[in-house]
Amino acid sequence: MSSTNIHIRLLLDTDNTIVYTTRMAKVKNNKGADMPERFYSAEEIADYLHIGAQTVRAWLRDGKVKAVKFGRSWRISDEELKRIVAEGVSEDD
Repeated sequence: MSSTNIHIRLLLDTDNTIVYTTRMAKVKNNKGADMPERFYSAEEIADYLHIGAQTVRAWLRDGKVKAVKFGRSWRISDEELKRIVAEGVSEDD
């Protein structure tokens, strides 16, 4: 059985407004080893790929990109980002 711990890091401005968030999940595999994994928002993926966030959200909506839901937000794993960079996203459908 696997388990997951979520760690959230916030960077706050001087007036305590959130400037940046980082979410790290430590996933235990079936052998008990910790495997940290980074998750990105649609906006972070869009910034990295130099595309619009709406495009990333459309990929999520159309099932072209795998993601997990943290609360009300969808997050894309580092592994999936690497797949997108290596293979691209199909424009079929």
